[in-house]
Order: sequence, then C-alpha cells, then structure tokens
Amino acid sequence: MLKFSANPSMLFPEVPLLERFQCASACGFTSAEMLFPYEHPIENLRWALADSQMQLSLFDFPGGGWESGNRGIAIFPDRRLEFRESVERALSYATALGTTRLNCLAGLMTEVTKSEAWST
Repeated sequence: MLKFSANPSMLFPEVPLLERFQCASACGFTSAEMLFPYEHPIENLRWALADSQMQLSLFDFPGGGWESGNRGIAIFPDRRLEFRESVERALSYATALGTTRLNCLAGLMTEVTKSEAWST
C-alpha cells in the first residue's frame, strides 16, 4: 500500500515552517519529509511533530550552502571533513526525532571530474 508524505518545506509557504506540520495533518497526512530541519532546535521540531501527530519520515543531509547553489557536498574531496560533520549532525537529528530515512545530497559535478566524484 502506498504511503504519502507531505513536504512542509514546500507546502503551505504562507505559514511558518513549524506550523506547516499542523496544516499537513489537517489535510490528512500522518507523515512528513522535509529538506533541512537544522534551522530549528530539535525540541521545537519534536513539539511541532507531536502536536500535529505527524512522523518525520525523511530529511536531507545539510546541503553545504543551499542558498548559494550548492546541492550537497559528498563528492567534493576538499569538503570531506565538512561532509562527515554533516552526517553526524543529520544522525543526531534523526535519532532525536525518530526519523529512519535520510537523503544524502551528493552535489553538482561542476567543480570536480567524474573520477574525483566517484573516488571521494
């Protein structure tokens, strides 16, 4: 059976992010996925999810500068340490929020060769 998740990162932009879970719940969703939870303290997210009776089923590793066009950092040899730290941060949020799926954003191959990306 299919299970659909709302994405509050993109839905209901007229309300603050933490209130979007309640909007999704009112539309019948029980599960949510989102881009990046990191701008909010874990406790605030936990409260918003519990209040809306939603489960956060998936979110992305930190994007490495999403606002400036980065779409992940996993392929960049000079950002290995930053990537490792981003994995730790994502895992701490996932553990605290009961999220069982994470999306690793590899990055755009504009600054590295395909060989460099694969070896990294």
